[in-house]
Amino acid sequence: MYKPIMMVSAIFLLLCGCGSSPKPIILQCSLSKSEFNSRAQDSLQTYKFHILEADSVKIQTIRKIEDGLSNRTVYLTLTNDSTTNEWSMIVRTIVTYHGESNEYYMDEKPRFSNDFRRDFRPVLTAIRSMCAPPPKKKKKKL
Repeated sequence: MYKPIMMVSAIFLLLCGCGSSPKPIILQCSLSKSEFNSRAQDSLQTYKFHILEADSVKIQTIRKIEDGLSNRTVYLTLTNDSTTNEWSMIVRTIVTYHGESNEYYMDEKPRFSNDFRRDFRPVLTAIRSMCAPPPKKKKKKL
């Protein structure tokens, strides 16, 4: 009697936990908005992301990838929160395979084995290293 109820509740919780919703990747950066914006645009173009829209607080990009049987479209959006001076990155991937399209949002933690993180990981690494504070110089002992 309890077994079917437990199975239904487990499936329900699993579906709630795996839902597609934008969970931004938070980037704390000490650069000014204009400097971050210009450097981020350069990095995005280096990694073959085409800029759809760019202003002082938001950058929207797209990258189309044809990989054998599946085609992927990666939408990457960077937005600035003026109250905390943090940038957030939302990555949305649309995968088309045999005429069927699925939409995925990416965040910090991988959800499943093949979640196409390689499509945007180099850009994320470049922007994080750009925002990292400069290394402290070690004092030489006399």
